[in-house]
Amino acid sequence: MESNAIIELAGKETIADIAVKLITDMKINEWLSYAIGISGLAYGYFERKLRKKNIDRLGPRSAKLETLLNPDRTTSGLTNTGETRAEDK
Repeated sequence: MESNAIIELAGKETIADIAVKLITDMKINEWLSYAIGISGLAYGYFERKLRKKNIDRLGPRSAKLETLLNPDRTTSGLTNTGETRAEDK
């Protein structure tokens, strides 16, 4: 059975071959640029997550104080994390 797979792939370029060539052909400056890009994306993701967590933590206090100042105030309809409601999108 294994020999059939080897015969089938003989002389053909597979995804694994392409991936190995891509990795081995990259120079250090390309690796560095990809690493910086990926770390930037990770930083943005975690900062966004932290911002939503803080909005969720501080939002109810702010809403309570605003209601005390103006009892007739209406809600903006945002979620607790500051996002637009799904039905409004």
